[in-house]
Amino acid sequence: ETTMPIGLGLACSHSPNVFIEPENWETRYKQAIGNVPQPAAAAQETLEVRRAYAKRIEDGFADLRKTLADYKPDALIMLSDDHNEMYDENLCQPTIAMFLGETGTGSQVLRSLNDDPAKVPKVNLKCDQELSKFIAKGLMERHFDVTVTRTKETKSIGPTDRGMGHGFTRAAPMIMPELNIPTVLIWLNCYFEPLPTARRCLDLGKALTEIC
Repeated sequence: ETTMPIGLGLACSHSPNVFIEPENWETRYKQAIGNVPQPAAAAQETLEVRRAYAKRIEDGFADLRKTLADYKPDALIMLSDDHNEMYDENLCQPTIAMFLGETGTGSQVLRSLNDDPAKVPKVNLKCDQELSKFIAKGLMERHFDVTVTRTKETKSIGPTDRGMGHGFTRAAPMIMPELNIPTVLIWLNCYFEPLPTARRCLDLGKALTEIC
């Protein structure tokens, strides 16, 4: 068996505000803040300031896009968290999960902005099945108990099928607009107790570099 060594690592946030116009940030803020008092400095974040933040965000993604394109990867390993999208905190919430099927699919709908799912196109990622299976096997050999999903397309196990989740559907088009790089999908539980320790997450990253 041959492997493709990992030679590049990229990271970005997938906070909803990163992907929406600054004119809509106030709506998101109110939903997140509720009735919690905010520091006086928050009043200094005018629309002009927010637009400057948005420009910095776009410039950052432009750098990521160029870096990835220049590297010309054979495959892209994506790690993200799950927000009751692909998995479910009550039915089954794996600590580490992988997709071994053909296509990762999911919606970019932001329910907090009252998006109409019928008007928001889905994002589809071609998955590298051979590499995904190779990584899953390597992780098991290194004592990581990995949950795997083998459906042809990503499909949520909860009551609402939201697919692979916005950590993938939002970030992937920003770093590879043509969605043309075969992808490996890996989920980490970052929300629901019991959570993996920071040490465990670090060891997972090290294991991936050993496997690949």
